[in-house]
Amino acid sequence: MPAETKRKGKDLLAKARVERADENVLSEFAALADRLGFQSDDIQALIRSSSDRQIARSALLKARKPDRYRYNETILEACVDEIVELFKVAAPLPSENSSPTLTSDDPGASGNRCGFPNEAAQQADGKSLFLPHLHEEVEEQGENITSFFVRRSVYLAFFGRLVNPDEHSRPDSPQATHTSDVRTGQSEMQGVEGSEQQIWQERERQEQARCEQARQERLGHVFYRHPLDLRVVRRIHIETVRSPPNISLQNLGPIHTCCLLE
Repeated sequence: MPAETKRKGKDLLAKARVERADENVLSEFAALADRLGFQSDDIQALIRSSSDRQIARSALLKARKPDRYRYNETILEACVDEIVELFKVAAPLPSENSSPTLTSDDPGASGNRCGFPNEAAQQADGKSLFLPHLHEEVEEQGENITSFFVRRSVYLAFFGRLVNPDEHSRPDSPQATHTSDVRTGQSEMQGVEGSEQQIWQERERQEQARCEQARQERLGHVFYRHPLDLRVVRRIHIETVRSPPNISLQNLGPIHTCCLLE
């Protein structure tokens, strides 16, 4: 076990220190690691060794130094068993479900607002530094903020808030509204793009028609067409050229709106 550090000063900062490990905490962590599926020889050794028995044995050995006193091994184990049974007399305290306060009327309730918190604030807020309290939405009124408010703000600045899946499914939620706005914007953009595409296609068709008309003018044929399509006029012109020389425009029938000038 690492050696204990000496504490000096009345208002120490809550920095990371090399502390003596708590046997009970080690045993509980080993049991938790085993439940989560982690496996190692050290974990199994901590599980097999009872933290209560280690604490009882350590208390007996510290009370009577081994260099001056000696226990009989059988008596020592019996004393350890008796102390372990005494540990079971203690009843667990009810868990505190109250949420930590975020505001206070005390001007010094915030402690250090930057850097390391002091030890007093760390000990007071340490039991509340869990996800349910860090992400709990509460509304309080007060002139000053507390040290937990500072720690909570630092946490949220790095990790952000939790995403609630129910908020995405509600139609009136900001996320759902944002998603709807995005989809509406995409639909509008697609409509605009479709309209622009139709305009460009119409312009391209008109340009092709002008090019075709210019080509026909260069060949000496001018067409006055309304409302016939240019392709129909070209077909009529070809049929007229292939007809006998004595054909008249009156024989063209319903296509009399088209004039062919030689």
